Amino acid sequence: MTPEEAMHRCQQLMSHAWMVRTFIKHSPEVEDFPELMGIVRSVFDLSRALETQLENPEKYLLMLRRKLSKLKASVKQFAEDAARISDHTNFKMAVDSIRIVTTDLEAILKACPVGPQAPLPVRLPGRPAPPATVGSATPPAPIGSASTRQVFDVDWLLRPEPDPQSSTGRPRFQWNCTEACRITVEQGIIVDLQPQPKGAPRNGRVIIPPLVNAHTHLEFSALEEPYPATNGFAEWIRTVVRSRQTSATVLPPAAILRGLSESVQQGVKVLGDIATEGWIELLQASCPTPSSPTREALSNLSPYEDLRLVLFAEILGFSTERQQQLLDRATGLLAALQQRKNARWSFGLSPHASYTVPLDLLEKVVDLSRQYGDVPVAMHLAESREELELLEHGTGPLASMLQDFGLWKPGLFGGCSVQDYLDRLGQASRSLIIHGNYLSLEQMDWIADRQGMSVVWCPRTHSAFGHDPYPLEELLSRDINVALGTDSRASNPDLAAWRELRRAGELHPEIDPLRLLHMATIGGSLALGVNLDATTRQPVSVDVGHHAHWTLLQFSTTEEINPSTLLKANGVPE
Repeated sequence: MTPEEAMHRCQQLMSHAWMVRTFIKHSPEVEDFPELMGIVRSVFDLSRALETQLENPEKYLLMLRRKLSKLKASVKQFAEDAARISDHTNFKMAVDSIRIVTTDLEAILKACPVGPQAPLPVRLPGRPAPPATVGSATPPAPIGSASTRQVFDVDWLLRPEPDPQSSTGRPRFQWNCTEACRITVEQGIIVDLQPQPKGAPRNGRVIIPPLVNAHTHLEFSALEEPYPATNGFAEWIRTVVRSRQTSATVLPPAAILRGLSESVQQGVKVLGDIATEGWIELLQASCPTPSSPTREALSNLSPYEDLRLVLFAEILGFSTERQQQLLDRATGLLAALQQRKNARWSFGLSPHASYTVPLDLLEKVVDLSRQYGDVPVAMHLAESREELELLEHGTGPLASMLQDFGLWKPGLFGGCSVQDYLDRLGQASRSLIIHGNYLSLEQMDWIADRQGMSVVWCPRTHSAFGHDPYPLEELLSRDINVALGTDSRASNPDLAAWRELRRAGELHPEIDPLRLLHMATIGGSLALGVNLDATTRQPVSVDVGHHAHWTLLQFSTTEEINPSTLLKANGVPE
């Protein structure tokens, strides 16, 4: 089947889907059961997206491959809703019809593969590794690019490869662990991979995919130590607010630069930051203009050009004025990013948390994410028991805090739940549930059915607040993508992603270390949508815009290192 033939057949199938959409949209049941509009919106969104690619069959099929999972999730929900709402033959036939459409569309994509479908070659930037005498207190070292031929001897090369046997809609990976290898690098690409010469001594070097800090707040990077978390979550927030109001020793741009510098020193190559004050100013100052000297202006951010950054514009508030102010700032952040024209830095949206974002504002933010091109949406959710009490009963420490801040509105809280927020958040193409410490099993099942959703865990912040044991096994057993973050220096002593990974291993020794390593690398990339091909959701290895950076770990121990002992304290760099 040629791409042209495949596209023609897909369009025929979409016409059947459109008729199901029309029937549901105009059915009288919609008035009493508005959840039926979910399938109406999904079919509409997919149809309109495909129509933009009718002049290019391959791009059409790539677009379909990217968005089909969202339609399938909507079809599953529609089938459940329809069975509950009506036993009329029309509804039963509509369910069967839309199921056939998605099954046939999936079969066409398998019969006519386009784009990169096979595991891609490994690419590795090649800067000389630090000497083997580096001590255990040295952070992971990022490997930079080089134009010359270089040779590395490493004890282990750990690289994930797409699992061709995966039967789920979510991307799965197998870890290829190559021991005692000699790597030859040219122009940042591995051109030869051979065993080390027999008898070569171990040097304590391990190469892993890029470390990812999927969630942080760089605005707090000037803090020397975190705020106390022993008096509960609401009191900690009060401390943060007081600090923002009284502290002006370090301006936001300077704090951000400190955080970027620390992240690079800690071997982080991909970072998701909740962008509040300072970023617009920093980005605009770094863009050369007639009134600003180019060399001086570019000096602020130029050391971080190779970082993959996703800047999530934070949006919150209960008043229309406050909401609009932050929506305007989000637009300003997007414009500043576009002006800078760095393909490695991208834009996202962050409706802050359920206790600061009403449901109607969340819906507005998710709609905005579609208007901006399906940008990712990150939200603090199911973070504390105080949050659950506020949502369900409208009482508790967070309610008192909002009252003291003059933000309380009667009727705004109580009678709702985390699931109400998940329902809205799940409408985004890609969404990140930050923390998720208190997700129920039912909510995890719901998340598992939505391929675009990830959960970001911050292990050391979780420990600082004394939360209940994290449901990591439950999340992973449902094949939910889990990433790691450092949160901020307001709740964490540093921004070391490697230490988050070690803490995860300490808290969950029963989980395979490679599974945990996946969370700190590929899991973070999947959550943020970077270092991925937008059509296949697989790691890419191209030089322009998506260069596959790797991270070098230097161990000082003389003991044997292997994937099973990688996260143990003895000899692991900190």
